[in-house]
Amino acid sequence: MDWLLLKSLLKPVDDSMAYYSKKIMEYNNANNREAAKALYPKMSSTRMEGEKVEEEFIKSNGNSYVSLDLLMERGIVSTLIDPSRLSLYIIP
Repeated sequence: MDWLLLKSLLKPVDDSMAYYSKKIMEYNNANNREAAKALYPKMSSTRMEGEKVEEEFIKSNGNSYVSLDLLMERGIVSTLIDPSRLSLYIIP
């Protein structure tokens, strides 16, 4: 459920990124490098918008596994397994 919520919050950002990516590819295929280059700042700001959406999601959903995953992706949180404390349970 949390993943679906985040996905719905990010949809406008994802749609914009897809649009800019498509336009950049079209411009590059048409050898219009200047037009493609002009879209890079827009993509960058859109990416930053997505990061803000994720940050708000983390703040609002601190107990979510999705928030933990986002924090791990950013290198803010890590999980370590201590082999000396690991127990394996074999289910017959």
